[in-house]
Amino acid sequence: MTVGHPSRSCWTRRILLAGAASLFAGAALTSVVSAFTLTCGTFSNHAGSYLVNPNFRDGIAGTQAQQIAAVNLGADSWTDQGNAKFYWIYGGTTTISNPSADQYNVVFSTDMSGGNVLAEAFCFLIGGDRYFDIRFYDGNHSWNYDSSGGRSGFDIPGIACHEFGHALGLGHSSISGSTMWPSALGDGVANRSIEADDRAGIQFLYGENLPPVLESLDPASGTVTGGTTVTLHGSGFFDGITRVFFGENEGSILRWVSQEELWVHTPPGTSLGSTDITLKDRFAGNFTFPAVFDYTEPPVRLVYDGFPSAGATVTVRLEGPPGARYGIARSTGTGTFSWRDFEFCLGQDIAVLMKSIGPGGTDPPLDAIGQATKPFPIPASAQVFDEFSLHGVVVVNGSLVQTNKLRIQVLPR
Repeated sequence: MTVGHPSRSCWTRRILLAGAASLFAGAALTSVVSAFTLTCGTFSNHAGSYLVNPNFRDGIAGTQAQQIAAVNLGADSWTDQGNAKFYWIYGGTTTISNPSADQYNVVFSTDMSGGNVLAEAFCFLIGGDRYFDIRFYDGNHSWNYDSSGGRSGFDIPGIACHEFGHALGLGHSSISGSTMWPSALGDGVANRSIEADDRAGIQFLYGENLPPVLESLDPASGTVTGGTTVTLHGSGFFDGITRVFFGENEGSILRWVSQEELWVHTPPGTSLGSTDITLKDRFAGNFTFPAVFDYTEPPVRLVYDGFPSAGATVTVRLEGPPGARYGIARSTGTGTFSWRDFEFCLGQDIAVLMKSIGPGGTDPPLDAIGQATKPFPIPASAQVFDEFSLHGVVVVNGSLVQTNKLRIQVLPR
């Protein structure tokens, strides 16, 4: 039927009491391999969101929190068991309690009598976008937030699972025992289990979700301080991979090149040596590949973070072997630098500086991933394009190793 105006179309799909008239009465049930049907269209972004009005009236329907959890369980059955490139997103609560083309996807109950209809899904097409409402009939049916174990009342999760199947685009199936069979399976608990024909239907609509495969890394190692661009080679990277972890730290996805190639910026590690890579797939869960990336010692160097403008403070970071003693000093002229109000010649007196940072010195060593940071305040009187230079020294295997000369140029705001 038409709702509002010609561009707004509405379809309804119902689940009936067991034994009620079926849309597929008389069909051959056991010889059909795939008997799902389609309705309502699909979600173009492979995900559907919904709101819940927890307004079931029976005491056995549970608290509002239990009702919400029961509805979510029904939706999550498709996410967890459908093995398709689709997932449901719970978006919160609402007070909406009537089906309408209001561009909200809502699940609620009504005190109306549904006759032999337990629940109903209304699908709306509005200007090329699709929406839905799911209504449970509470006037003549009793509902339980969890009917498993033989508890009385129809099962909210199971019946919700059937209606969410309509909402994601499936019609009724002619295979008895499937979630999308038009009659409730007993009290509805069995409807929670997504069967082969249901999976065939959702995968037909959204595609099968194959687990990602990691074949190789380039490079397969990088410094423990992070910042290495790693190319992952394999398959199944584009549709579902949303997060990549190195050990317990999350990397930054730079680009999905294709299903076979993914670029990631490594995070800092927690220790040297091999670490796992975990790919988090929004459709199929987490996939861990053990000990495939090696964290190595960082090179001895100075870098800085922050915007170097007059009056600002940038963070100077010295990197080197974890646990090593170090020193950072600002240059005051050609061949010299100052440190703790002393001025030194780089070539001759660096050992004097090291007396303060070597064994028994007061400066702490580099941390577990070979880093130390110090603030460097740029004078407010600094002029644009003034340059400040810093040097560092690190004790490596008992020898002094100089860092690069770090130049920090004042930039206009």
